[in-house]
Amino acid sequence: MLAKEADPSWSDERLAGHIRDEHGTEDAWARLLAAALGERWGRKPVGRTASTGFQMGVRRTLPIARERVWELLMSREGLKLWIGELAPPEWAAGVPFESAEGTTGTMRVYKPYEQLRLTWKLPEWDKPSTLQIRLMSSSPDRTTVSFHQENLSDLFERERMLAKWEGAIASLREMAGTADA
Repeated sequence: MLAKEADPSWSDERLAGHIRDEHGTEDAWARLLAAALGERWGRKPVGRTASTGFQMGVRRTLPIARERVWELLMSREGLKLWIGELAPPEWAAGVPFESAEGTTGTMRVYKPYEQLRLTWKLPEWDKPSTLQIRLMSSSPDRTTVSFHQENLSDLFERERMLAKWEGAIASLREMAGTADA
């Protein structure tokens, strides 16, 4: 139906607007459908790589010291944001994990206050992704939090993970008491 209504020359933005306006679709779904149709038309969707499937990244700067962000991220409540319900293990490279919800993986790089790189798999996924969390700071009271994930199987997983990590950063901000900053 959409392929008959739309023109392959339309940009993804125009196509998403058409889907949203003509079919009453929520914006996130309209963008996803536009990207899927664009892929059908031979376009390379945002986030597709030549060798690792799909990838995504979210980066936000918070008005919080790096040490405090790290403490929040590695706390029991913080772990719920990126792994799930889990007793905090003694983290080091090579340490496997499994949350109560079934998220599994293995820590690959563990650099306190700076970087985590791990395999990360939801229970319904066939294969693990690679998740990297980085904390960057050029001033004592501001930290950029970055979530980057690759080896995602498709566009839908990519969008799902974008929303998850956006929510995780928003929750970190709330946990630190800086929701309005």
